[in-house]
Amino acid sequence: MDVYDNFIKESERIMQNTFQPGRYYVLYINIADICILSRNYGGEAADVILHEMEELCLKEPDILLCSRISEKLILCLCYLVEEGPLEDFLKHCDDELQAFLVKQREKYLNCGLKAVCGIGRIENSHLLKSGDAADAADADGASDESQRGPEKQSTYLQMEEQSLNRMLPHGDLLAHTRFYLFMIVLCAVFLGVCITGVLTISRRQTQKEFTAMVLETLNAYTDGQRENTLKEIDGVTSTLQSLAILIRKNNKRDFINAYLQTLNEDSPEVEYMYSTLEEYWKLHQEGRRLEHDTAIIGRMEQGEIVVTDITYSERLGNIYCIEIGVPVVKDGELIGIVRGIINAATLVKTELYDPAQGELAAVFLTDDVSTILPTQTADGVGVGQRLLDRLENYGIDGETLETLEAAFRSDESRAESVRVGAFDGYPYYLSVTGLKYNGWHLVVCLKADRALEHYQYIIHGTAYSIAGLLTAVLAASAVLLILGRKMQQRFSMDERRYLLLERFSDTVLFDYDCCHDTIRFTSNVTKFLRVHELVQADFLKHLNQVYIHEADQDLVRQMLKGRLDGDPGANDLGISAPVGSPSEGSPPGEIKVRLMRPEADEYFWCLAQYQYLYEKGTLVSIIGKITDIDEQMKHEDLLLKISETDGLTGLLNKAAAENVVCSRLEKVQKAMLFIMDVDDFKEINDQYGHDAGDRALQFLGKCMRLAFSEQDILGRIGGDEMLVFSENIGSREEAVKISAQLNRYLADGGKDGIPGFHVSFGAAQYPEDGSCFQELFHAADQSMYTQKKRAKSRQDTDTSVKSGGAI
Repeated sequence: MDVYDNFIKESERIMQNTFQPGRYYVLYINIADICILSRNYGGEAADVILHEMEELCLKEPDILLCSRISEKLILCLCYLVEEGPLEDFLKHCDDELQAFLVKQREKYLNCGLKAVCGIGRIENSHLLKSGDAADAADADGASDESQRGPEKQSTYLQMEEQSLNRMLPHGDLLAHTRFYLFMIVLCAVFLGVCITGVLTISRRQTQKEFTAMVLETLNAYTDGQRENTLKEIDGVTSTLQSLAILIRKNNKRDFINAYLQTLNEDSPEVEYMYSTLEEYWKLHQEGRRLEHDTAIIGRMEQGEIVVTDITYSERLGNIYCIEIGVPVVKDGELIGIVRGIINAATLVKTELYDPAQGELAAVFLTDDVSTILPTQTADGVGVGQRLLDRLENYGIDGETLETLEAAFRSDESRAESVRVGAFDGYPYYLSVTGLKYNGWHLVVCLKADRALEHYQYIIHGTAYSIAGLLTAVLAASAVLLILGRKMQQRFSMDERRYLLLERFSDTVLFDYDCCHDTIRFTSNVTKFLRVHELVQADFLKHLNQVYIHEADQDLVRQMLKGRLDGDPGANDLGISAPVGSPSEGSPPGEIKVRLMRPEADEYFWCLAQYQYLYEKGTLVSIIGKITDIDEQMKHEDLLLKISETDGLTGLLNKAAAENVVCSRLEKVQKAMLFIMDVDDFKEINDQYGHDAGDRALQFLGKCMRLAFSEQDILGRIGGDEMLVFSENIGSREEAVKISAQLNRYLADGGKDGIPGFHVSFGAAQYPEDGSCFQELFHAADQSMYTQKKRAKSRQDTDTSVKSGGAI
């Protein structure tokens, strides 16, 4: 027995036990937009409102019974002693009901709750007839809500007779069934058209998303390939610079040849050479050097490092190569040139990783006008031709060519990727990034065959799923037709899907009312955040008492007050602020904040993406979503730490150390910068092997941590050279003590099998010896080399500190 049958049975029992004079009526209350309230605030909120409405009705002394028949319908049994006050009674009930709904609309702003009433008199205990009369009165009131009131009630009472004619006789059941069948067929046709449209739109959107995904992946791959190429060139350059320093100190040919032989044995893909200036000019006079060498010599005399264009070499085995030249300058004069020759094919090696979206069709170098440069053979595909011309011959559209041409003209390191078209049934993509030498550009061509397979799989899967869904809907409609009466108990499938998705979604939605300082969350918020109420009034007033980390509360307050919309100071807060005219709206923005978990007293990182909504130029609402990015933030912190750490010693690398020192210099009043390197480190490598040299450097890093405090900045700036920046050492006397302490720690290395060694120190005091990192570094470096010279002449360690001098 359902709720409606229970209401009829209970009403009949009440009427049979009443013997006082008077009349019975059925009051019919229909609440509109209750489904919207359920969708926006959850089914619990709708249940609370309907329950409170029942309690409101039962407070009336003339209402004997009240029952909720469905999610939007309430029936009441009323008993009035006299018929005269009927209009006053209905007006009183309507006024109470509307006052109740006004309060609810203030609480649930996004739902315009409405309700209409109808009333029918019960004649001879025919409760069903009076219910139909009330239903008819309600329907008329709903169609013309503005006319609802006592002046319409005479019309409502006259509808009682007409309502009897609306009841379907059993003989009309077949016509009723045919109507439903026709409606099902019509709905099926309409659904088919809609599904076709949705599938078309979904296919376009999916293709757009896949294209964006492939471009993003290709950009990342090209950036990585660029770093590998530059790493190859910069590595050789760094080696040549170190060699130039050694030759400047010891230019004996035997020493140089031995060192070059060692380098060439260790690096078979690079050939290292040294020529004095006289030898270099002799080669030029014999015709073994190119004419532009005169310009190269001129650049080297200015201390410039030269990377030549790609040239062909028969001597090196008929390969294309590039040459890197580093000048050897002594006493301000160019005395020679150290050179490294790299096989050009190594610059386009594709050993980074296999792109997940497809296979690499080609990787090659071009100049700034897109001319393809030879790296392996002179007759390679397109060598000597402009890539843009070849693409134009293939019929690539003008917009794509303009994008690529702009990328070739640019020297930016960020990759620019485009989809150039489909060939042999597969999409192809090109990515261009600039290199910092000779106007070269690295070009990567990707055949996105795997991405195409994924795309087609999703499209076909979507089509099959929709076809299956359509079949299921038709079957369900047929079942509903057979069941007949249960068709009246339909549920909103959209609402059910929304509630299920909301329950299982890992994204929390919120809506902030700027005018009333009220925030609303979706019902799944309690699963992710420590929130006990879905709707919270005076949110900013109690911001410091809720679940937001204290350090992030000001940021949240700025966002909710609308101060991040185009605020010039937004970037100072470390956030992505939207920019736009308030009258036109603004693009979405986002902030990263720490919120408290529901089950533990701990905070985790969340991304809050938001959108400002304006009305007549005034900010009225903010909508957004909150996503858990805690693992992502931890991963980014780990990657940042790895990128800033020297892999051998665990100290900061040169770039990271310089950045931190520069940042500290802006805040301190007094500090000391140390530069140190291992004395005769090459002899350790030569006598004990490079593995012993690595262990010696690791031991040095360990001793540096013991000698200096945790607040000091420790870094390895290259080879056996180390850097220390300390704010705790304020005088040169303290610097002498700390350097002596470090060498005492180093003297214990023999216990662990480390070859014994010492380090030479150089120190520079801030701000006496320099006001910036470069000046301090230069002063400390000079002081270290001064100490080395004195140590060699006296075979003793000078532990006195002079102004800007060695320790």
